[in-house]
Amino acid sequence: MQGRAHWSNGAKSPKFFFLPAATVLFVLLILFFPGLKTFLVGMSGIILTIYIYSIKKTTYGAFFRSVKMWITGVTVTTGSVLKIFRK
Repeated sequence: MQGRAHWSNGAKSPKFFFLPAATVLFVLLILFFPGLKTFLVGMSGIILTIYIYSIKKTTYGAFFRSVKMWITGVTVTTGSVLKIFRK
């Protein structure tokens, strides 16, 4: 429901300077393990995190869940095995 306010949605997301807080892992990777490969992995992680948190405005879990749904489609729950035979 858009437009409805709730007390649990009022907090600002944590930031590491101007970056989302999830990028701290990649920043520390670049700082503590210098090298070209780790620099490229770290920068790609930072760019991916900025894309997910700032542009898509979602979290890692929700983003990868939507990617999984895009790739595999809707999954059938296994609550009742006989439910698939009812038509």
